[in-house]
Amino acid sequence: HGSPAAREEFEGVSTERLFIFHSHTIVPFTTLQGEIQRVGFDLAYASVYKDYRDSLGVLQRKLVRLTKEVGHDHVDVVKTYNSIAVLYKNQGLYVQSLAYFQKCLETKIKTLGRNHVDVASTCKSMGVVLQRQGVFDKAFEYLSKCLEILTQQLGEDHLLTAAAHMSIAMVQHAQGLLPEAMKSYDKSLEIKIRLVGDTHLDVASAYNNIGGVYLDEGDHKKAL
Repeated sequence: HGSPAAREEFEGVSTERLFIFHSHTIVPFTTLQGEIQRVGFDLAYASVYKDYRDSLGVLQRKLVRLTKEVGHDHVDVVKTYNSIAVLYKNQGLYVQSLAYFQKCLETKIKTLGRNHVDVASTCKSMGVVLQRQGVFDKAFEYLSKCLEILTQQLGEDHLLTAAAHMSIAMVQHAQGLLPEAMKSYDKSLEIKIRLVGDTHLDVASAYNNIGGVYLDEGDHKKAL
């Protein structure tokens, strides 16, 4: 079992669903649909291209046009930065992905302040990319900032806060920091059980990750 399976926003969501959520649904950021919607129409539109270079070209041309028309700090420019970053991430081009996530983060901090939930979202995205690069200390730093903002803005008993604990646990688990990972997994699990009950799929996933820690500790009985 070893390493936990990464469970990130947007991955595994079809282009059709992205388009439907964006075009026909107005949902708050703090729902799953809201998370998906944040990717924006640009990414859903670009995803119809089989060639990533074509997809990237669509987004980069729009970015040039937008920055000329509305400036670098406009919300549509920020969304396009994010979409390009996600596209690079999905290709495994993590250096390029981080560069665009950094642009996104800097602009959000400038326009929204350091403690906005949208800033937390980008911190999480950067943490995930850094984890994939194996840069665990920096990943932990960004994910901890994400958790701090979400706890402050949404409270401890929120599913996004629980997800932030889970992301931190995954980094700790990948580093072999098993007691720390167990503590973070447990915190995420406690919140999820309070909010959605102990039969929810997210709760089952949390139990699965905790079982992975027990396996790595050599405690096969508890892992079962």
